[in-house]
Amino acid sequence: MVMPQPSRVVHLTAATVITVLLLGFGPGAVADEGPRELNWDDLVPASGPLEIDADGQESPEQTPVYGSGTVAALSGDNIKLPGFVVPLDLEGEQVSSFLLVPYFGACIHYPPPPPNQTVFVELEDSIDIETMYYPVWVTGVLSTERMTSELAEAAYRMAGTAVEKFEY
Repeated sequence: MVMPQPSRVVHLTAATVITVLLLGFGPGAVADEGPRELNWDDLVPASGPLEIDADGQESPEQTPVYGSGTVAALSGDNIKLPGFVVPLDLEGEQVSSFLLVPYFGACIHYPPPPPNQTVFVELEDSIDIETMYYPVWVTGVLSTERMTSELAEAAYRMAGTAVEKFEY
């Protein structure tokens, strides 16, 4: 007959727990999660009136506000955002600054999107102009700094670090 082994109970002091946490989760111990993927609705602040529901409780009716308002909490975040390129500066077949917009033809064939649906992107390295004909992912650090060009007003600015083709 096999006898069950007694379970081992480990008693940790607060100092031991803190030491383990500091050694295991200190600076540089946690892996970089990379940029946070956003969609265009994430760039639009929500607001709306408080409504009273059937139980007499206040419930905020949050609706997106398209326009010039921004989401200040996103400023300084490393993000990845899909969209279309509208070139602002061309050097041969290369572009290093552009507007990132949510749909093809924005600012060129149609009226521009609202400022909080337009991101001014400045790249570290230029990209080939063919990029403007298909959707892309742009990665970089976002800020709520405004920029105005002949084509549109952007409520956001991004220091772009990468542009890659958007795969469906």
